[in-house]
Amino acid sequence: MLLLPVERKRAGLERMGKSSEIDSKRLNEWLQATATTEDQEVDCDALSDVIEGVVEAALSGADVRSLLPHIAVHLDHCPDCRDWYETLLALAEEEQ
Repeated sequence: MLLLPVERKRAGLERMGKSSEIDSKRLNEWLQATATTEDQEVDCDALSDVIEGVVEAALSGADVRSLLPHIAVHLDHCPDCRDWYETLLALAEEEQ
């Protein structure tokens, strides 16, 4: 029987007595991101060029999701950038 890479990894974790719950969560996140991927998206490098402006817009009360939909899609899809954005936003809010 041919196993997909995720299934092979899950089977290996189970043989080692480890939970495959993390893999299932990551697989679900990946499937959700794949299902909502658009033809033209912002990548991590492009976001890093504008992140300060995005944080400033959010601080001023702007609806970033409406104002910058491509940025919002990337933040939905990329947990690393989302964490970075949320951390910068929280720090900026504390400084106000």
